[in-house]
Amino acid sequence: MATSTATLFYGAAILILLNTVSATRECACHRRYTPVCTATADGTRTQYDNRCVADCHGANVVFEGECSAMPCACQMDFNPVCGHDDVSYKNACAASCSGTTVKSTGNCPTVCACPNVHTPVCATDRRIYSSLCVARCNGQEEATENECASLKRRLFN
Repeated sequence: MATSTATLFYGAAILILLNTVSATRECACHRRYTPVCTATADGTRTQYDNRCVADCHGANVVFEGECSAMPCACQMDFNPVCGHDDVSYKNACAASCSGTTVKSTGNCPTVCACPNVHTPVCATDRRIYSSLCVARCNGQEEATENECASLKRRLFN
């Protein structure tokens, strides 16, 4: 969207005329910096120099001040996302409030760093893992330190 800006002088007051090509109205806003923060339903925040400019863009002001100072108020809905900081969040808004953007939907993949030790265990899922650490990385909390006697399944590393 193309925007043209013209400055008008009225005494000591400076007004900025915002005229957007696709808009049907013109907005005359002052230049005073009194920041406001707007937010969309998914938690995306945008900061404007003042309420007039935000209103001119049709934005929903949710906080008076800079977005960085805005306390987070997210819905409690559970739609997990993985942030660019590789941390799982309950939803996109929670990720945004933590100062990151969404990298992917769903929880972040678990990264396990197990020592290269071969001490096979039989886990409660009746699979054999190369160690208790590897079994736990695969969501198995309990395992016995022997191979599953009645199973001849492949070893999960």
